[in-house]
Amino acid sequence: MSAPEPPAAALEELRARVATLEHLLEVHERIAAEQTKSLQAARTALQERNQALQSSEKEKSELVERLRLAVDELSTPILEVWDDVLALPIIGLVDARRAAQMTERLLDEIARKGSSYVIVDVTGVEVVDADTAEHFAKLVRAVELMGSRCVVTGVQPAVGQALYDLGHGFGRVRTLRNLKHALHATIKVPSNGSPPNGASPPAGPARRERG
Repeated sequence: MSAPEPPAAALEELRARVATLEHLLEVHERIAAEQTKSLQAARTALQERNQALQSSEKEKSELVERLRLAVDELSTPILEVWDDVLALPIIGLVDARRAAQMTERLLDEIARKGSSYVIVDVTGVEVVDADTAEHFAKLVRAVELMGSRCVVTGVQPAVGQALYDLGHGFGRVRTLRNLKHALHATIKVPSNGSPPNGASPPAGPARRERG
């Protein structure tokens, strides 16, 4: 015997439920597609934002580095005060990074100009510890290894006392009172009164002064 057919009302109800389920499935798929598209757009925007932030941070880091180098150059200028004579005025604290940068720049300048004398003026240095004293000693030795003669000027009483207490000194390096005395000591004036290398003479008599 064949199974009895369902009533027409039950069949219509079943069809309605299937249609509702198909509609719900279609709505769900459309919402899922829209959400996927939104998520992809958000992810792309986030990646672009991250890239922009990274670029911005890189630009900021590069700017900070350029500013640091500029400040280093301004705080530790290397001056050609006379033919064959360089001067390095040091102001403030000297840590390992600054000492390395200062030494590198000074040696490059000596090599570039072939200077015979370097005046290291420490008038602006008020505090010296063991590390700073060692940095100065290494700087002086490096200058001498380049074949230049080093003169140290402007050692303040407190700095001199600290160097003595720490057992540090500048060895055989000549120390003079100030930059003026160092200039008179390093500028060689022949008997005819003309300075070397055809340079113009300084104002006033070119007398050598005691350090």
